[in-house]
Amino acid sequence: MRYKFPQVLCFDDWEDLYKMPDNPRSFRMMRDSEDEEGNNGEPSKPFSENAEMKEARKEVLEILEKNKIQVMQIEEKMVKYMQLHTLENPPVYLAKIRDTRNSENETTSLTAKTFWPMMHGQKKEIRIYIGKGDEYPDHKLGYVRILAKQKMKEHLLERYKNGELK
Repeated sequence: MRYKFPQVLCFDDWEDLYKMPDNPRSFRMMRDSEDEEGNNGEPSKPFSENAEMKEARKEVLEILEKNKIQVMQIEEKMVKYMQLHTLENPPVYLAKIRDTRNSENETTSLTAKTFWPMMHGQKKEIRIYIGKGDEYPDHKLGYVRILAKQKMKEHLLERYKNGELK
């Protein structure tokens, strides 16, 4: 059974989300998609928030600010866990890349990429070379994915032990 972990708690995202209604220019979620022109980025429908909603939102912001250090610690531990999980079982995405720099001798290579979780909701793309494209004509077969996963695991582990991945 495959488990999908929830998104890492990100303090900055939560704070921005609850501050958004105070700054209408940044609050573009309520923009009417049919009226794309002529509104200069302003929401076509004003964000409606009654006094009780506003008070509840302000309370969330107060609690977030009061517990900022603890929330950041939780985020840090969640990111650390996700990094260790990625080291153990990296999700790999295979792609054939064509090198067109030399028009006489175009080459195709098979690459694998994964995303390394980082703080503040960021992810770092890590791409590795698997082999020449000619060596893997049907790169979607299971054995190629297993090989790519093993190479990615070794690469990530080496970079992690060297302190290159934080």
